[in-house]
Amino acid sequence: MWFWIWTFLVLAALGVLAWFVVELVRRGFRLGRALSAAADELGAAFDVVDDRTVALVAAQPAPRTTVFDDPRRLRYVQQGAKAERRRRRWERHAPTRAAWLATFRD
Repeated sequence: MWFWIWTFLVLAALGVLAWFVVELVRRGFRLGRALSAAADELGAAFDVVDDRTVALVAAQPAPRTTVFDDPRRLRYVQQGAKAERRRRRWERHAPTRAAWLATFRD
């Protein structure tokens, strides 16, 4: 009698183990398909980023030596660039600033 009980238990355990293995293999195949699709999308995104990077690099002026230039003019150019960065930052943070002011005004 115990022989049949243990045989049934071992066969049931093997059946459950086989089911787990089959399910694991199926999930592995699904994961592989999802990774393949993600890799294709990532490749397309990298192509777009690469194209934009090439365009930005082409739009940048060539660097030149400024060692012997007038320091006052260089300081003026640097201050203008800083002011432009401050202005862009101010515009970029305007919605956040408005939301904070609206929140704390109440």
